[in-house]
Amino acid sequence: LHEHKIECETFQSNSEGELIDWLHQHKNADFLLLNPGALTHTSIGLRDAVLGIEIPFLEIHLSNVHQREEFRHHSFFSDIAVGSLVGLGVKGYLLAAQFAVDFIEQKGTSAGNR
Repeated sequence: LHEHKIECETFQSNSEGELIDWLHQHKNADFLLLNPGALTHTSIGLRDAVLGIEIPFLEIHLSNVHQREEFRHHSFFSDIAVGSLVGLGVKGYLLAAQFAVDFIEQKGTSAGNR
């Protein structure tokens, strides 16, 4: 990301409220990589926060949620995401980061100038 002069900030929390607060504090970001984890299937509040900040994002899951229990097949995020990466392990984050760089460069955006 450095060679593209793109800043990246990471945040992890198991608290729905902390995630929502973080999203609101970063509403000027150009792109978001989101792994909602267990909140994928349960959090309308997190979905509303993502919709409210209007940042394009990829939904990421380390495991292939479609090969897991039936209740994990539904996501409150996939229908509003630019795309989804599932089942690629940690490599999914690297692929997602490259996609984000390409997306930002194609749009010609920079933080706060969307």
